[in-house]
Amino acid sequence: MGSKNRIFLGILSDAILHHLRNTVSKKELYITKLKVKKIANKHPEIAHFITQHNFQIVIDNTIAKCDYDQEGIYNLLAKVDEKYILYSISTNNHYIEAGTLFYTSKRQLKKCAKSVKFFSKNYEEDFLRLIES
Repeated sequence: MGSKNRIFLGILSDAILHHLRNTVSKKELYITKLKVKKIANKHPEIAHFITQHNFQIVIDNTIAKCDYDQEGIYNLLAKVDEKYILYSISTNNHYIEAGTLFYTSKRQLKKCAKSVKFFSKNYEEDFLRLIES
């Protein structure tokens, strides 16, 4: 896959790198053009973060990491404008690539609650209040 197929999204924050240490060797996050098209079709309400080059906002507001069944893929949870965004990053190749990106529902957050690891206790308290209400 050539470099023309990738779109630069942003630089991973220190909090993300700290929680993914020994698994992530680079800070730059990319996405393929095909994944951008899929996200724009499936979740047009959130595609503006990618198409308007605002994905660094999502990265900077990432508050937690959730486990995923597949090796080399990590789900990250961000809170932007009082909504939770779930996105995945993959470390299977030479680049760190974003995968899924969508606003989550309370049901999806409850699934994630079993394996979530927060970057700060403050975020955990807000999250638990939301899923218990």
